[in-house]
Amino acid sequence: MSAHRAAYLRHHNLRWEQIKGRVVRHTCDNPPCINPEHLVLGSHHDNMQDMVKRGRSTSALTEEAVRHIRSSYIPRNKEYSARALARKYGVTDTAIRQIVLRKRWSHLA
Repeated sequence: MSAHRAAYLRHHNLRWEQIKGRVVRHTCDNPPCINPEHLVLGSHHDNMQDMVKRGRSTSALTEEAVRHIRSSYIPRNKEYSARALARKYGVTDTAIRQIVLRKRWSHLA
């Protein structure tokens, strides 16, 4: 079980079975956060809507941005790492890695 789920359960005095099939969302957009004040229960759909609403979806990227990400990505580089590019484009570093590995935007050469 992830730490943020455990924090949510403990704070709300719930058992895992009571939230089975639900996700614990971060209102702070900080996945490692375990502050119960930043955690809310919802559905997978709610979580995806949060991502789109906050501009953290790769669907918000342009083809030009994706091409730039792929051509400039350099692992562990201060300016061109997944983390740095994620900050620049307002997406997660995981999204950047998936773009570079062609798991997202695979249709784009």
